[in-house]
Amino acid sequence: MDWDHLHRRLLETLEALTSPEEARAEARLWLEDGFKRDQAWLTLHGEDPVNRDDQQRFHTWLERRKRREPCQYLWGWTLFRNRPFRCDPRVLIPRPETELIIEEALARRPAETPIRVWDVGTGSGIIAVTLALETQWTLTASDVSLDALACAKENALHHQVTLQFVEGDLLQAHGDPVDLVISNLPYVSPLTQDQLQPELHFEPALALYAPEEGYALEERLLREGKHRSIPLMILEIGAGQAERLKHVAREIGWPHVETSHDWNGHDRVLVVEQPVFKIGK
Repeated sequence: MDWDHLHRRLLETLEALTSPEEARAEARLWLEDGFKRDQAWLTLHGEDPVNRDDQQRFHTWLERRKRREPCQYLWGWTLFRNRPFRCDPRVLIPRPETELIIEEALARRPAETPIRVWDVGTGSGIIAVTLALETQWTLTASDVSLDALACAKENALHHQVTLQFVEGDLLQAHGDPVDLVISNLPYVSPLTQDQLQPELHFEPALALYAPEEGYALEERLLREGKHRSIPLMILEIGAGQAERLKHVAREIGWPHVETSHDWNGHDRVLVVEQPVFKIGK
């Protein structure tokens, strides 16, 4: 088998699972992320034979992909903001939309100011690790899943950043003062499971679904944050959730509530802010 043959077979398999456009995009990921080669290399070396190890890897991955397992789980890592992160069935696969809450945080607080930031529901740790790399903030990352925390610690170690990791449920995980909470909690309704892409069934349900049509955890976090007098909270939310969550936030007593949208025009980021009055000097 040469590389052109491998590429053709890959495209044929992927086109049976998805659209031709998405198949081409995923095939490019297989080359770049899976085999560490790109399209330019394939053009020059398409007739080169595929070595035995790569052939075995290809056949194993292809059989798993036919069962609709996400490609990121096949090779065990993914890129986020052009950095490699460990990614396996312990954690949700990072989505591009999550960059939006990072950008929102960076726009609202200077990167060089040593504030205390808490990534609630850290999963693979991409948010906390990214902020540790790009700012001088002090980062805490928490999750209810020990498996997820283990993956997040591996990513922190890989990128050589120091974080505080805490096991716990939302803001009950610890009681230290916090200047900013940033969070991408589960927000998919369990009632929609049968309508979702088959690939999503490989991702951990704990990281994907939330009760009350997907709103339960976000609304709890808003209430706990208001009670704890957190000055600023930035949440990734599901498409179509903005109006209800804005209403709930205002009803709870958050004085400043706003949303921003993603590249498809969906409200994807919820920002709530409140003044914090300090007693004494």
